[in-house]
Amino acid sequence: MTAPPVPESLKRNPRLGQWLGVGVDGRIRAYSGKVDIGQGISHALRLIVADELRVAPAQVEMVRASTATSPDEAVTSGSLSIQHSGAALRFAAAHLRELCRRRCAQSCDAQPEAVRLENGTFSVDGTEFQAGYLHLVDDAMLAASVDPSCLLPRRAKHAARGDMPRPDIEQKVFGQFEYINDMVLPDMCVGQVFRPKTLDAQVDESSAQRLQQELARLPGVVEVVRDGVLLGVLAESEHVLAHAGKKVLAAELWRGAAQVPGANGISEWLKSQPLDTSVVLDQRREAATQPARIFRAEFERPYLQHASLGLSCAIAQWTEGALRAWSHSQGIFNLRRDLALAFGLPADL
Repeated sequence: MTAPPVPESLKRNPRLGQWLGVGVDGRIRAYSGKVDIGQGISHALRLIVADELRVAPAQVEMVRASTATSPDEAVTSGSLSIQHSGAALRFAAAHLRELCRRRCAQSCDAQPEAVRLENGTFSVDGTEFQAGYLHLVDDAMLAASVDPSCLLPRRAKHAARGDMPRPDIEQKVFGQFEYINDMVLPDMCVGQVFRPKTLDAQVDESSAQRLQQELARLPGVVEVVRDGVLLGVLAESEHVLAHAGKKVLAAELWRGAAQVPGANGISEWLKSQPLDTSVVLDQRREAATQPARIFRAEFERPYLQHASLGLSCAIAQWTEGALRAWSHSQGIFNLRRDLALAFGLPADL
């Protein structure tokens, strides 16, 4: 049987400890550089790890993606998280399992084939030896590079190791799930950038200056910043920020409206725009006979937007000489590099 190809994510992050670890409670900790933004990949990855390690899914904790702990897997996009991160985690889990099997065999002076694994517990035929991952995994093991040859062929049948529904679904239905918007840090301020409806908008300078002064005098407003057509307000609470937002709206700061058609006129508007056309291939052939009938039709659909499905915000905190940021980002390592460039900081600070 041909060995499966080694995932690119694993080639770039070969150390076992970048993917797996064991907590003090004995649960397996699994790491992924792909971000779960509601699509449920965390649970799917959990099932992959649990299957390879022969443990119940509840025994696997998927650690939230973070540049501090996760392997760099670039961007979460293209529905490729299971193909990329899932494959890498499967290799890593198989490697961890087989290393533990060999360690058990060495402890009992037995062959690896004599070691049995069931529900996360290793045992050796003919002995009373039993051990779990907590007692077998150490730092030296996690520091090693993953050996792709440890991956075993898929089993046709295996005993079910317990069912575990996605834990985030119930939390979201009953309002218990914590989004970034729910985080509260000590001495935290809230901010918002107010924008015009079009990039071609013009700002009345005198009105803008009066508005800035008025906003700055509001109790609870920390700072007001203007950059071109953008206006930013930093406040001590969301209530104060909402009050400032009403004043921005009432000020009618921007002149000019976006020149876009109504919802029912988008199709004709798009077709009326200038086009740059080039022929890539023309395979027209003259028909042998005249067609009996000619059908012509036009089809259109509503304008679509590729946008976030959930709440979107960011929180930043400068603490202990380092910048920490929480964001609904699909590319956390790219974001870290951009933030480091913007602030003139080392990327790992």
